[in-house]
Amino acid sequence: EVVQTGSSSEPKHAGNRRLAGSVIAAAVLAAFYFATSIYISSQRLLWFDELFTIHIARLPDIKTIWIALGHGADSLPPTYYMLVRWFGDLFGNSEVAARLPSALGLAVGLLLIFDCARRLTDGLHGLIAVSVATCSFLPYYGYEARSYALYFMLAALALWVWLCTRD
Repeated sequence: EVVQTGSSSEPKHAGNRRLAGSVIAAAVLAAFYFATSIYISSQRLLWFDELFTIHIARLPDIKTIWIALGHGADSLPPTYYMLVRWFGDLFGNSEVAARLPSALGLAVGLLLIFDCARRLTDGLHGLIAVSVATCSFLPYYGYEARSYALYFMLAALALWVWLCTRD
């Protein structure tokens, strides 16, 4: 079926193809930033504050982590250390495994931002929103063993929930 739009004829499902193309482009961009974060993580040595994260996450048990954080060892939330510990148990205790939660948080947050902007406008503006977000310090936090990229993901998730749920 053809729908008249102005002076040109455009198939009705052309909008669906454009939407699918923008979703694929957003997924490719998120995968690109995830892959580059993993690559950079494998090439960089740990920074001073990242060493604290890994040291605390590798304490003998969760009770010891809580005790260390209760005495001011670091100011990040305890759940982050448990997440880093869990990724270390799954993928081995390496720099990349410690930085993997941040890389995942970056990629998921970018997809959430894309979806929010896409729902408010269209796929092109969703891609622009992702591009603008990556022009900040955000990609840097994607390959650090700190929780900043996860904070970004949680903020994007809060925006997504706010925009996508009814009263």
